[in-house]
Amino acid sequence: MLEIKWRNEKGQVFSADAIPAYTAGAYTAVIEDSAGPDAGAVAPSQPATRKTSLASAKVTVPARAWTGKAQKPAVTVKVGGKTLREGRDYAVSCKAAKNVGSYKVTVTGKGSYTGTKTATFKINPKGTSMKKLKKAKRGFAVTWKKPSKAALKQTTGYQVRWSLKKSMKGAKAKTVKATSSAGKKCTLKVSKLKAGKKYYVQVRTYKKAGSKTYYSSWSKAKAVKTKK
Repeated sequence: MLEIKWRNEKGQVFSADAIPAYTAGAYTAVIEDSAGPDAGAVAPSQPATRKTSLASAKVTVPARAWTGKAQKPAVTVKVGGKTLREGRDYAVSCKAAKNVGSYKVTVTGKGSYTGTKTATFKINPKGTSMKKLKKAKRGFAVTWKKPSKAALKQTTGYQVRWSLKKSMKGAKAKTVKATSSAGKKCTLKVSKLKAGKKYYVQVRTYKKAGSKTYYSSWSKAKAVKTKK
C-alpha cells in the first residue's frame, strides 16, 4: 500500500498528519510502500562452491624399510603444483602395512576437493652392511652383517655388486640365497677379476613376495684392490 509522507529541508520525514505545527519551511512529498522498502524482494541465491577433482592429482608415497611394526604411509598430494593438506583437503586410507610388499593407498577429497585417487605404498626389506672386504688373487671376499631372526623372515637373499668405478656404472652383480651355505654365512667370494685393480663393492637384501621382488637400499660402497 502506497503512503504519502513529507520530507523537510533537514531530511526529516513525517507522515501527513504529523508535521510539526506552525513549523515554517519547505516540504517535499515522498511516496513510500507501507510494507517497507524490501517488501516482495527475493534474496539472491548464493552460487554453489565448485570443488576440484583429484583425478589429475599427483600422489607421491615414498617406500619405507621393514621395521617389524605396522607403518603408515607418508602421502604427498599435489594439484596443479599446489601441495594439499591432509585432514583438510583429503583423507588417506591404507590397510595395515607391516610385512615386505605393496599396499594400496586411497586418497579421498575433502573440503574444496572431491573424488579419489589411488597409489602404492611399498615396504622393502631391511638393508645390511659390510663387515669385511678382503682382497684375493684377481678377486675379493666380502662378508656382511647377518639379519636378525625376524628380519631374516622378510629376506629371501642377498645381492652383491662390484665395479671399477665409484659411481657403480657398469657394475656386475651376483645373487646369494639366504638358504644357501654362503647365504647362511653371509659371505661371498668373487674371482676372475682384473689383477691389481681397485673395485668398489656394495651389498643389499631382497625379498620375493608373490610375483614381485623387493630390494633394500645398497650398503655404503667400500673399495678393495685385487691381488696380481
